[in-house]
Amino acid sequence: MDRPKDGLANYAVADVRRNCRGIGHAMKYFVIQNRETNGPFTIGQLRSMWNSGAITGSTLYCREGSDEWSTLEDLAVELEQTQQPSPPVPTAPPPLEVPRAGEPPRLPAASPNLRRCGDCSREVSILAESCPNCGATFATRKKHGVFFYVFWGVISLIGTAVILVVGIAVLSAFFAGVHKAVTEQPGTVTSGAPSWPALTAQEKENAEVILSKLRRTTDQVTGTTWLEPSWADGYDNQVYLYIGLNEAKEPFLRLKIEYKGEELLIIRNFVFRIDDTVETIKPKSLLKNDYVVENHWEWFDELAEPHFGVVRKISKGKNVLMRCVGRRYNHDRTVSAAEKDSLDQIMLVYRYLDGQRKGKR
Repeated sequence: MDRPKDGLANYAVADVRRNCRGIGHAMKYFVIQNRETNGPFTIGQLRSMWNSGAITGSTLYCREGSDEWSTLEDLAVELEQTQQPSPPVPTAPPPLEVPRAGEPPRLPAASPNLRRCGDCSREVSILAESCPNCGATFATRKKHGVFFYVFWGVISLIGTAVILVVGIAVLSAFFAGVHKAVTEQPGTVTSGAPSWPALTAQEKENAEVILSKLRRTTDQVTGTTWLEPSWADGYDNQVYLYIGLNEAKEPFLRLKIEYKGEELLIIRNFVFRIDDTVETIKPKSLLKNDYVVENHWEWFDELAEPHFGVVRKISKGKNVLMRCVGRRYNHDRTVSAAEKDSLDQIMLVYRYLDGQRKGKR
């Protein structure tokens, strides 16, 4: 046995000789990997090992049945050849149905409108209920009359209508709930405008006197006339009502709550302690704010109708404490008697103007 060319020594000659002297019809090879003799491998297996990097050109190999070792550089051309895909294995045709003894062979029908009789194997119309040749009967679908289809058609229409009605009702209830959740803030009294009693003659005289003292301004763009308490001017801590008259002279009330202080509160709601009860007014949106003369100013300005219940309680309360609940800080103060009187007076004027519009004078 020749010594390997790359200088690796002291291999077990008997073991190598025994591994290399195999008998086989296909050429196989042994290789030395990590000082061990591995194999035998076919040329296809060596090609896969070559492509994966498991063997290189310096790897020693020996043909099966030979004692001569060499490097795989001698087989590099053959190992780098692309492995041809093996030809497809031919598949056997499906077995033909073997007819029973004495029966002619059953062939497929030549036309889609024909079928073969299972007894005589002759072509028969697909509409035939029995074979005209041998009399064999065919399985047929049960036929239904016109009433059957009309009945189930009506049932389907009724079911569809019921599903549509229920679906519309569910969607309407859902959107009504969404609208209510958006327009009616939790914690806010939404009693709406009360049914005012008719004013007495004295109340009408008082309303006319108060109306003459209100500050009147007109929006030249919208045509709205605003009636406000004369003292409600400037930046201060105050609660008051004011009246708007549209071009049709229809009155509407608005509620304004203002805060002025050194701290920016970012007010979320207003809590009122009215004698022994607690009421809350929650704004529908974030309050506007400004910074004026080293003080922060935040104000709530919305239609008063949703808050009539709270406003009337404030105007009639003996001790009314108000808390501006902010994200950062709170601010507490007492609602003054002048503010409560102003609420009463503006509601009286609103009733007077509303009565004029409705012809109740």
